[in-house]
Amino acid sequence: MEPGLTGDIDKCSQTLAQFITPVTWKPYVLTALAGASSGEVKSRVGVSPQLCTSCLRVLSSLITGSQLHLLLPVVPDLLDTICKPEVNESSHHPLYRELAAVVQSLLNVLGKSVTDFSCQIFFLILRLSSANRDSEVEREEVEKMFSLLASNQDISVEELYVRHAPSLVEQLNGLHKEWTRHSPDQSLFGELLLRSGKTCATIMPGIYSIFRDCTTKEKDPELRMSMFTLLGRLLREAPVTSEAAQQFSVFSVEIIEEIIIPNLEWRAGRTAGSVRCAAISSLWALLRSELLSAKQLKQVQEQLMAQLVSTLDDDNCATRLVTCNCFTSSSKLVERIVLARRSFTSSISSSSNVWTTARTNCG
Repeated sequence: MEPGLTGDIDKCSQTLAQFITPVTWKPYVLTALAGASSGEVKSRVGVSPQLCTSCLRVLSSLITGSQLHLLLPVVPDLLDTICKPEVNESSHHPLYRELAAVVQSLLNVLGKSVTDFSCQIFFLILRLSSANRDSEVEREEVEKMFSLLASNQDISVEELYVRHAPSLVEQLNGLHKEWTRHSPDQSLFGELLLRSGKTCATIMPGIYSIFRDCTTKEKDPELRMSMFTLLGRLLREAPVTSEAAQQFSVFSVEIIEEIIIPNLEWRAGRTAGSVRCAAISSLWALLRSELLSAKQLKQVQEQLMAQLVSTLDDDNCATRLVTCNCFTSSSKLVERIVLARRSFTSSISSSSNVWTTARTNCG
């Protein structure tokens, strides 16, 4: 479609919205987005993503031209439809540009009234972020949307994650068992974790269960490698605050026993070898993160060391190298504890000597 024509359509839609109330145009837009047959909503997006893209473009213009007090009653229905997977998940890239325009229009028109719809809009912005990882320009637009959503509520972007990340992880927990490497929700999950910062610590139970279920032997090897890559990055970038470290540390032993060790077991094939390499890399990230204590390491020492010794004979040179690094990191972890204990003992001994001398002088 010619750029001039699309501009005229936008202006026409905005003008119509000034004379037609949202309650009137809403059914037509939702019907076009979702389709309707015999009273049941059915998606057309799987058949024609181009149709959905066009509908979203018109919708963004209608929202822009609407008055706030008239738009508010229809926003819940609009967001419920837009948040459906059939609408916001697509390989048709232009769809995400128009979805971004809809979100931007909502943020501009709703202003301070966005609070009641913050969770759904947060989800849509995160979806846009996960779909546009390779575009620097579009990622900048996403950052501006996050900032505007937060400023409209007089909070920080970090507070957005504190408010909405737990409910989003809970929602993903009901869907993750069907994921593959290319599932949009798997990409969304990764984007949420990498953006959440120290908020990840508060949602570790939900995060852990997703990692555990998505790295079992029955899962697609590509999905397992993707999850290990994400886990390793998450551990490397984990916040070092005491509260966050404590929350991560609680699951350190379970991560080793139930996620990493089962995937270090030898299996024939290059794909299985790649999974082992990804798993051992995650272990190295955990050992270097200072989230695992010497006491916790001792709990899994026998089982882990036996598996590491076996991994030293792996066909993959990278796997063998990372395994050696794991041995080094493990020994350094134990060494730090031993040195700390010696220092503490020396300090106690020195204090005792000072106290004895003082008593003698007093006597």
